[in-house]
Amino acid sequence: MGKDSRGNSVKHNILFAYVVQIVSMLTSVVMSLIVPKMLGVEEFAFWQLFILYASYVSFSTLGLHDGIYLINGGLSRSQINKRSIGSQLVYMYFFQAIVGGIIILGSLLLFSGGRRLVFILLGAYLILFNIDGSLRVLFQAIDEVRLSSKALLLLRASFLLLLGSLVLCNCQDYFMYIAAYVIAEAVACAYSVFHARDILFSGLLSLKRIIPAIKNSIAAGFKLMMSMQISMLVVGLGRFFIEWFWPQYVFGQYSFAISLVAFFNAFIIQAAMVFFPFLRKTNEEAVRVFFVSGERALSVIMPVILICIFPLMTFIELWLPQYYESLVYLVLLLPTCIFDSKMEICCSTLFKVRREEATLLSINIASLLIAIVGSICGMMLHSLEAIIAGSVIAVVVRCFVSERHLAKCFSSREPLILSLYLVVYSVAFIIAFKLLSTWAAIAVSLALYLPLPIYLIIIKQMHKQHQ
Repeated sequence: MGKDSRGNSVKHNILFAYVVQIVSMLTSVVMSLIVPKMLGVEEFAFWQLFILYASYVSFSTLGLHDGIYLINGGLSRSQINKRSIGSQLVYMYFFQAIVGGIIILGSLLLFSGGRRLVFILLGAYLILFNIDGSLRVLFQAIDEVRLSSKALLLLRASFLLLLGSLVLCNCQDYFMYIAAYVIAEAVACAYSVFHARDILFSGLLSLKRIIPAIKNSIAAGFKLMMSMQISMLVVGLGRFFIEWFWPQYVFGQYSFAISLVAFFNAFIIQAAMVFFPFLRKTNEEAVRVFFVSGERALSVIMPVILICIFPLMTFIELWLPQYYESLVYLVLLLPTCIFDSKMEICCSTLFKVRREEATLLSINIASLLIAIVGSICGMMLHSLEAIIAGSVIAVVVRCFVSERHLAKCFSSREPLILSLYLVVYSVAFIIAFKLLSTWAAIAVSLALYLPLPIYLIIIKQMHKQHQ
């Protein structure tokens, strides 16, 4: 396959990924703005409690499918060892069934009321998600990104349809919304299994024969899995502390702010899954160009999200007045949108391409320690602002340290300069939001933002002149 063909393939994959993301965005709108309208603050908190714990169910895979992803990234379906991969996945699924069963049994014995229902469905979700998720990751590794995107599209569309039905029926029971989430995952799981049947049913090797391959995959993928889970914990840890030490309604309000941050992040981060198999096939110079160009583009695009908070405030005040207090948390959390996106697309992707999972894990652990300190201080001071500050600082430090490492590898200091500017921009934005009137804050934000696109235009003109 020629260079142009690979480039067109990536463009088509990105285009289809964004078609999927449009449906995902509709789903996110319903989840972020419609579901809170249907549920009370405490009912919404139970819904968010499920979403919180569901985010970490991949821990039980021990990174096996991430190892398969790293080892086989860039190979085609015809080139992989189907029997070995299929056997590894099937044995992992047996293990997931055991873990899910333990969660369901434990919830029946240890919890009551709403928590019992949440964790029963969590056990079922763990099994379904880890089957579907592992296969979607496999599709990405073997450069069948469109198939992975179709599975995700089916998941989002199914959930959106079920959500729409619940909203039309004026359903105010959080259990039904969680059940819809699990059912949608079951539909996507069936689709993924069907399209991976030639791999999963290629012949089951004995456990004795497959154990070395399982160990190899876990050895390769465990660090990556831990990195991704710890990465989510950097922001998610605060939610655990708030859920444990604050009233349920406070957790609901904070979770609403987090759900809006996730909504803003999703559209950009969707592109990250497309780049890995493509970059694995390219040379070092192409990877360097991707790093520098990606940093420039995201540095210009992502700050716009902070400016969008102003019209959103007016909408939230009218549509969800009971969550207006959440906007205070949202403003403090918004800088994570900028630095999380840069981290996922420009840094984490390249750490995987360069097989530097250990470095990525070390950086994520260090950032998690910062978040832990912030959460403990927030708990002791009973201050949500301290918890949020710890999370934001951890995200910024993680991104900056990662960029510094890659900038050294690619001999380019520009990403570091851009990130320093964005730190100043984010701090100024928060101060302007707190101290100035709305229009004055907008004027300050726009004035600080304008140098970024001007810089990008100048860089493009200089690049054209050198060609």
